[in-house]
Amino acid sequence: GAAAGSGRLSGDRGEIIAPMSAFGGPGRGRVTPMAILGSALLGSASALPAAPPLAIRSASGLEVTVSPDGTWNVTGGAKRWKFRGEVAAGLRGLAASAGSDALGAYREAAFSVGEPGGRRAAIRLYEKVPAAMFVSTFETGGANVDPFPTFRALPRVPYHLSWEGAFFPSSFTKLGADAPWVFFDGDRDAFVLSAASHFVLARTRQGRDGGVECGIDPMIREIPPGYEQRTILFFGAGIGTTLDAWGSALTVLSGKPRPPADDGPELALLGYWTDNGAGYYYKSLPGRTAGETLLEVASRFRREGIPLGYVQLDSWWYPKGRDGGFLDYRAAGPPIFDSDLRDFQKKLGLPLLVHGRWLSRESPIRGEWKTSDRVVVDRRWWAKIAGELSEAGVSTFEQDWLGVRALPERNLSDPEAFLGEMARAFAERSMRVQYCMAFPGDMLESTLYPSVTTCRVSGDRFDKSKWAAFFHGSLLARAVGLRPWADVFRSRELENLLLALLSSGVVGIGDTIGEEDPAAARLAARADGVLVKPDLPIVPTDETLIREAKGRAGPLIATTLSDFGEWKAIYVFAVGAGTKDEAILTPRDLGIRGPSFLFRVDGGEGRRLKETETCRTRFSGSAYWILVPEGPSGVAFLGDEGKLVPVGRKRIASVADDGTLRVRVLFAPGEDAVRLHGFARKRPEVEVEAGKAEPIEYEPRTGEFRLPVRPAS
Repeated sequence: GAAAGSGRLSGDRGEIIAPMSAFGGPGRGRVTPMAILGSALLGSASALPAAPPLAIRSASGLEVTVSPDGTWNVTGGAKRWKFRGEVAAGLRGLAASAGSDALGAYREAAFSVGEPGGRRAAIRLYEKVPAAMFVSTFETGGANVDPFPTFRALPRVPYHLSWEGAFFPSSFTKLGADAPWVFFDGDRDAFVLSAASHFVLARTRQGRDGGVECGIDPMIREIPPGYEQRTILFFGAGIGTTLDAWGSALTVLSGKPRPPADDGPELALLGYWTDNGAGYYYKSLPGRTAGETLLEVASRFRREGIPLGYVQLDSWWYPKGRDGGFLDYRAAGPPIFDSDLRDFQKKLGLPLLVHGRWLSRESPIRGEWKTSDRVVVDRRWWAKIAGELSEAGVSTFEQDWLGVRALPERNLSDPEAFLGEMARAFAERSMRVQYCMAFPGDMLESTLYPSVTTCRVSGDRFDKSKWAAFFHGSLLARAVGLRPWADVFRSRELENLLLALLSSGVVGIGDTIGEEDPAAARLAARADGVLVKPDLPIVPTDETLIREAKGRAGPLIATTLSDFGEWKAIYVFAVGAGTKDEAILTPRDLGIRGPSFLFRVDGGEGRRLKETETCRTRFSGSAYWILVPEGPSGVAFLGDEGKLVPVGRKRIASVADDGTLRVRVLFAPGEDAVRLHGFARKRPEVEVEAGKAEPIEYEPRTGEFRLPVRPAS
């Protein structure tokens, strides 16, 4: 189907078109013997016309054309954006083929680059996914030159978003070399360009001529035989939706399952943290060791009715050298611990989450195991550490300082070996890994490792100054399938507690003894410490991203949801830019079809809205709403009035409305009542299948109701 004599190959999965301009004129048809003879008789008097381009179309709406002179074009997206590129080293053996991988069926244009036996390349279009994959394979190895793909220029799109550096702060002006590049317009149409393999080694950069090169870091001079690098170009409608779909494509390609919101103690349960900003970060009770202090914290919290699910030990727990790196990865002696980690954990009675730094220059580990600059890359060492930690009751390992000091040598093997051996060792023990101070490339690399489940998305000690970074960092974390961690705060800080919950990720407090707030803990978790959270991390709306990209002032509005299929609850948090801000909310834009009810959780006010009706509401500082549909039953269900995330599925297990609203409520041991609330056009009739309902409270003027329910046992 790729030779000049072929016609159109079509079907339900796309088509390959090879124009017949060489001998058959401008149309597409059959080459006749007479036409061939005529050309042969001309001889040197008339040179043969150039071979025509190879063109491929996919059922997902993308097109690619590749010319024998090395130029190529990819077209895609609702705006039919065109990407032009070229193969500088020359192109040979252009042919079309088809195949499939984890993303599904594809058609591709494949060719050789440069001298025979040098490199193979392909531009692949997927049939059911709006993505183009650029594949570059070094058949015999060689110099790391002439990266593929090289774009002459990207389409003129008004706005872009990327991330760069440790904690991957976002930017609407810079484009991070190891990060995805997200381009979008005022209609929210978008495309994402990023590496699709070898993420910690890949680089996307702008050339001096304005073009864009995608390949392996040029600091790496030689590439071995058989090395393959991939780059993905992903199209979609909606900025956040396209970014999520791009990230989903990466995890589908690797086969990594996305961690649920209750995966392991650090995601399922309320935790106690001792990192920078916590009450006991490098600090103990007078006359007590650090271990004794934490035992007293756990005892105090139990007496106060605050159910802790685990305890985090930060960098204070192991011995360090003069350069701040760890000397040996074991529990330090007095005044830190009176015993080893295993004995301490048994006394504590809770799982541990432990912190790791970089390797000290003074560490004896360097003489025993394979190391690379400031990290260990030896599979046996990581297996040893994972085994020891598992036996000591550790559920999760936190690798900190990823983007600053915990850095391997910059070569083709060590960056991947560092993260890979770490992830595999803990996976073999059914343990989890958390990234902290990660580069964007580390975040993309996490799509390869099922054991990597959580990451920090903002700087130390969560407070309002970190909120913007938290929201924008969560965009990337959510896309690649990681659950965010905002960092430690105090239990009385209700806005910080709320945002940590809305992250759907880690929720951890760091109170000193005497400042803990049991009432706040009850707003976040059930009596057994199980967190009541939404299904996905909260991220800025498309409208917010467009406004920020334009450089215009205004509130940052972010959303997440509890998704029960046809029935959804949307949570909306707004951060003001001044003392008086206006939030503009429309149910359809937020994903609700039909009539709905918008309730100000932190103000106790609600109003009915039509699907396309816009609610303009003024607020100062911050504001928090829940938007729920008014279903066929005439009831808008707002969930558990006693929780910050009132329809989180660890409290409300299911919701369905087919004319009768059916709700399943979960209770923890020791809980005797939950007060449900919502809006109804008339007084609801209540029926309980298991348990008991108290008399319903209904206010005809406002339509609001409250319903205490109790479990069967």
